[in-house]
Amino acid sequence: MIRITSIQQALELRGTIPELAIIRSVQFMGDGYSPEEHGHILVIQEGDDITQIKEIGGIFDDDNLPAFEIIASFVDGESVVFEILFALDSDRTIAVIAEQSCLDDDLMAILQKHSGPPQPLPTLNRRAL
Repeated sequence: MIRITSIQQALELRGTIPELAIIRSVQFMGDGYSPEEHGHILVIQEGDDITQIKEIGGIFDDDNLPAFEIIASFVDGESVVFEILFALDSDRTIAVIAEQSCLDDDLMAILQKHSGPPQPLPTLNRRAL
């Protein structure tokens, strides 16, 4: 699992993490951003267990209610990338980003059930990069 806490870090990882993680870091980690105050991005890698992320504890809470705010899916080349947003409090959010190839079948089924059809990746103004 890779914890992204800055645009610079995300840009340095380009080519090794989903492009969606870079896009979201550029969109949300601008001036005044602090990972301690505002949250961060987690990129799931093969073999990672989302239930072991201490900040969120899994997709559902102890009452089997969704712990996430939203799940979205995006087409990235030949792959589908999922974005799962968790609001930790009124200021902090964790965005979990995972390529379909890194997910087990059970988690993939849950994410597909709770997301809409995959959309094209968001685009950035090239000057932002």
